[in-house]
Amino acid sequence: MLRRAAISLRGYAQVRPGKTAVGAPSMQSQRIKHPVETDPVKLATYCCGSNIKQTGEDVKLGADEDYPQWLWEMHLGRPLDPHELSPETEEYWARVHKLACLHQGRLRSKATKEEMRINEKHKLALLAKVVHRALAFKHHDPGYDLDRGARERYRKYGPLA
Repeated sequence: MLRRAAISLRGYAQVRPGKTAVGAPSMQSQRIKHPVETDPVKLATYCCGSNIKQTGEDVKLGADEDYPQWLWEMHLGRPLDPHELSPETEEYWARVHKLACLHQGRLRSKATKEEMRINEKHKLALLAKVVHRALAFKHHDPGYDLDRGARERYRKYGPLA
């Protein structure tokens, strides 16, 4: 008897000219580094980096009296805890909501998860059908009590049987 010999012709892919080789940085990872301003006079009088165009100069800073008072009272540190805020403010309730969502997410991530074996997908599909049938019977109520035979016909064939 003659047998066929399977010969593998596969190998590594060749690098075509014009393509970047493995290990070369991509275009997205290369960033433009702008020079850092070190002149103290310019740092005190101009808002450095405010002009994104190539021509022109940065915005000149005005006197402190030209700016609104809330700008100087604004909290710049890490977010305040809810006990440091007043419950009558929107910031308090937004912070409480955010912390509650984070807490619930941590609890869900640490909850025990059921193990599913490899061949249990069809069992889940059957279970979903059974649950759907049970809920459909409750949802499409005919409005009167059914005897046992009518109830079985209703489950099998629907409300028009």
